[in-house]
Amino acid sequence: MDELNLKNMSPDDVLEHRLEKMRISTEIPRSLHPKIQKVANDIRERKDYQSHYFPKLISMGPIHHGNAELQIGEQYKLIWAQKYIESTGHSSKDLYKTIADHLVELKSHYADNVLTMASNTNLKSFGSFEEKLTWMLFVDGCCLLYILDRDRFIETDDTIQKLVSRDVFLLENQLAPFMLMRLLSDDRFNLIERVHLFLDSNDISIVEINQADNLRDIETTTHLLDLLRKKLLFQPPTNKDILIKEECVFLGEQLTIFCQKGQRRIDHSKVDSFIWRGVTLMKPLDVVDGKMDVEIREHAQRIRVAYLLKAGGQSSNSNNVLRRHLAHTSEKRINTVVRYMNIQELKSNGIRIKSKKSSLLDMSFSHRLLNGELKLPEIVINDITVSIFLNLIAYEMCPDFENDYMIGSFLTFLNSLIRQPEDVKDLRLAGILFSNCGNDEELVKLFHFLATDIVSKEEAYKYVFEEIEEHIANKWKVNTVRFLKYIRHPWTNFAIHATELALALTFIQTWFTIHPAKTN
Repeated sequence: MDELNLKNMSPDDVLEHRLEKMRISTEIPRSLHPKIQKVANDIRERKDYQSHYFPKLISMGPIHHGNAELQIGEQYKLIWAQKYIESTGHSSKDLYKTIADHLVELKSHYADNVLTMASNTNLKSFGSFEEKLTWMLFVDGCCLLYILDRDRFIETDDTIQKLVSRDVFLLENQLAPFMLMRLLSDDRFNLIERVHLFLDSNDISIVEINQADNLRDIETTTHLLDLLRKKLLFQPPTNKDILIKEECVFLGEQLTIFCQKGQRRIDHSKVDSFIWRGVTLMKPLDVVDGKMDVEIREHAQRIRVAYLLKAGGQSSNSNNVLRRHLAHTSEKRINTVVRYMNIQELKSNGIRIKSKKSSLLDMSFSHRLLNGELKLPEIVINDITVSIFLNLIAYEMCPDFENDYMIGSFLTFLNSLIRQPEDVKDLRLAGILFSNCGNDEELVKLFHFLATDIVSKEEAYKYVFEEIEEHIANKWKVNTVRFLKYIRHPWTNFAIHATELALALTFIQTWFTIHPAKTN
């Protein structure tokens, strides 16, 4: 009921109507497979962000369909769709009928307000909205499948390729490609292989993933942007993980035996050493099917204790001892504030940075004899990947998407390491950051731009900073590293001290010139 009709009602009826609306209102259900929808207004309206959510050449799906600025793209889509149909050997009428027969299922992938908005647009030569939507998804689906075939699409002009590679990853430009695959193609495995090759050709992070490991995610993927996110966050299990689990079980047994003694005075440091060794070992296992279990890191102690009790038996003594230990340590950890440090601060404390080809989730800190070592995933920043990152952030912030905000958390973490151009330079020299987006100072501003007002989980990478804090707390290590740096460049240090001495002598000479000593 609109506001115009409300004006014709009595005040009591208006109030009753609004109360009824409030009673039947419910929260937006959250799911691992959200609807295809528009970017939230609070994100879109931010200064300098709007252009990153709008296609530059082609529209996919109903949100930007018919936009006058994309008419050239409509011609390209017809050409590419026809080329795909010819490559299949199927009749175009048969493929169109397949889409028409499954239109209800295809519509279910879109948010209601998207379909409502699209249904209010000009039908032009179409008899109904359903007919228009069927034609739209038929053309766009065939076009997308042609684009995903790099062997054919590579023949297209380089500029067109770059624009299209950007446009197909926009949140508002998504289709349900893997359903369209089933409807428009007979060669499922070949198409899946092409999708992975397409993702690899649009590097945002240099992630080494076995295609077979990620194959099972294809059928449950919402759209292309969703698949890219899964790829960036995917961590396949390794043989090392099995050994880690075995050691965790051993630690669990040892801790349970220790706690079953029922000691009145608990050696909290000893309990801590068991628990946090187990937590540290379990970190590589915190990702299941490409999704990080942030709860493990939010409540690491409690989860660890529950696991140990399960492994070692439900002893009342062990329960009491562990409960007392939690009461002792939780208060201490609640009051702990994470201290974020940039690359230069890390270096001054004897911490090196190294790169590795891995998931964005896979950051680690290791203690060496004297130095610490922070390993970070390699990342590519260019005009295309900036837009892709912003759309991944917008995707994570969709109100119906049940997720752990790991893309936003990664960018927040990276932004905390970058405060000055020297930080960017060190990331480049370490082989972590690859970019053609201006100089180092401009990249500092770019990372701040990417990480502004985004949803992230501090605890996602809190464990890394806790390891760093532990390293810095060892003053013997830190001071030894600083001393070694000092003696490594003796002539530089000599020159510095000589300059300081010269300045001091100049000051003394000037003082006595102005204030000469009195003579008898």
